[in-house]
Amino acid sequence: MKGLGDAYLDGHAEVDIDRVARLRLTLAATTSAVDAVRRRRLAAMVRVRDAEATSLLDAAAAKRRELQDLEAKCLKLLAPLSVLQGVEYNMAVCNGQRTGHWMSPIAPSGPPDFQVPAWLLPSECAPAAISGGYAVPRSRRLRDEIAALERQAKEVQAREVALEGVA
Repeated sequence: MKGLGDAYLDGHAEVDIDRVARLRLTLAATTSAVDAVRRRRLAAMVRVRDAEATSLLDAAAAKRRELQDLEAKCLKLLAPLSVLQGVEYNMAVCNGQRTGHWMSPIAPSGPPDFQVPAWLLPSECAPAAISGGYAVPRSRRLRDEIAALERQAKEVQAREVALEGVA
């Protein structure tokens, strides 16, 4: 098979030269298109990542508003209690409530149905191994959920966008 150089020397290369020129232009356009697709893919992946982080932050903001509303209602209820008890109560009062059975170091071997008085401080008693614990109030759950959403958003924002392969 004759090459392009032989065909040119024999005077039959015009068609082949035009064909090679078109193929080179097609190759250049295809290479440029592949580069454009890569740029667009990267930009789309960044937008998706940013949208995911924004969605998480929006959810955290909604929970923060819910928490603020809840705290305002609780503080309104704590104000008269503060006056009644002569102690300034704050949201720390709402952080936990004992549940189940608790033991008193004063009477550790009380009868099986013995209940520690509710007025004892946690430092004055200990949870029973099987059933003692704390209830988790809504305000605490909201704080934990907000922290988790914000942590997830930071992880998403810090995630590298894959330049090659599948994402």
